[in-house]
Amino acid sequence: MKEHCEKLQEEIGRPEGEIEEQRLRIPPHSMKPVMLMELEQLEAKRDQLRAELSRCLASSLADEDS
Repeated sequence: MKEHCEKLQEEIGRPEGEIEEQRLRIPPHSMKPVMLMELEQLEAKRDQLRAELSRCLASSLADEDS
């Protein structure tokens, strides 16, 4: 289970890096709808991975307590 949690932590880094790249490419005065959609998709993927990691860590802690 611990390996799965570690893998999730690594996977979260990918969308976070892509989000940062996307934000750097966005012009400060205007954002194209396509860019906004891409950014929202990346953020949704990151949030999904974070939620899964949270469940994984909670499960790991529960396993240690028993």
